Amino acid sequence: MDLAGKVAIVTGGGTGIGKAISAGLAAAGTHVVVNYSRSEADAEATARELRDRGVQAIPVRADVSRADEVQAMVGRTVDELGRLDVLVNNAGTTKFVPMPDLDNMDEESWDRIMAVNVKGTFLCCKAAAEPMRRSGGGQLGCAGPRPHALGRAVQRGAEASRRAECAPQADRAARRHRVGRPRMPPQRQSDRPDDHRRQRHNAVAY
Repeated sequence: MDLAGKVAIVTGGGTGIGKAISAGLAAAGTHVVVNYSRSEADAEATARELRDRGVQAIPVRADVSRADEVQAMVGRTVDELGRLDVLVNNAGTTKFVPMPDLDNMDEESWDRIMAVNVKGTFLCCKAAAEPMRRSGGGQLGCAGPRPHALGRAVQRGAEASRRAECAPQADRAARRHRVGRPRMPPQRQSDRPDDHRRQRHNAVAY
């Protein structure tokens, strides 16, 4: 798929892996909607960097676990950029729990992980399906790897179902791609405290 001139939504696209994916799409000539939930300043900065590459880029706030906010994000994408061709389901959250202590995962944290990582994928795929059909088909992406294998398996199943549904109704089927982990800039040792792993796995903002 030639990505030049296409339009993509990258959930959680303003930081970390999502930012790297957004930059890669922009390098290919794709206009990008940089989704965020809490990281507004990061999303705005990423969008400015992408515009400097010569593409259109807009930061859009939406909690992917809320259907109304996802629909509004997709609607704004089509209204402002004219179409939707690519969806990268990158937004995610987790909570660090030591493996020997998994039975003490609290229900609230579990529900939030499932709401963002699994339900969020379903809602985004559902909202993106019709605009992608109108564009003649599209690409569904899944950024990873990410913790919680059960959630990831369900996420992939949801994407596969949406892909199958779109396929008979478009000249070019909506296809799913697993987006590998982009190469990230190395951190200095002084930037990596002893509890770096715990901090990383407790990250909830996107």
